Amino acid sequence: MAYETIIVKISDHVCVITLDRPSALNALNSQLVEELGDAVTDAENNNKVRCMVITGSEKAFAAGADITEMVDKSFVEVVAKDLFGSSMMPVQNAKKPIIAAVSGYALGGGCELAMMCDIIIASPNAKFGQPEVNLGIIPGAGMYNNVFSLPLLYHKCLKEVALPHVIPILCKLSKFFTHCS
Repeated sequence: MAYETIIVKISDHVCVITLDRPSALNALNSQLVEELGDAVTDAENNNKVRCMVITGSEKAFAAGADITEMVDKSFVEVVAKDLFGSSMMPVQNAKKPIIAAVSGYALGGGCELAMMCDIIIASPNAKFGQPEVNLGIIPGAGMYNNVFSLPLLYHKCLKEVALPHVIPILCKLSKFFTHCS
């Protein structure tokens, strides 16, 4: 299948999906998210694929939602269209393992996309964040359904990248969450 905002390569049973909107720091727009969902679904249905890797560029994994796409829409229009929620479901529900290879910015929806994956491999320059909370907005790609996402990020991410000053807190929280059912 031909895509405009992602690059898909399958080799040695691995499907590498590269987010490819360099001029927008791989900001997530409806087209990219829909193509990503389609690519994950295709990989899930391909018997030659055993796992997937989602990556971006060295500068940005994904710099969050493409605000230019939403600027002229009302809250009701964004919610009614479900800009990102249903299109991200294939990533959240994938049975085959998905690895997020993160370099650069993984902000907002980009951070959520990384957390939806089973494993995060982060370069030393990876920067994770949810800047929308500073505006009083909840994360919009569905991660608000999992209030334990931040402690789980610790388990998925290298210690050097996962906010070193918060690691002791995350360790205590993650021990609690692993014993909960």
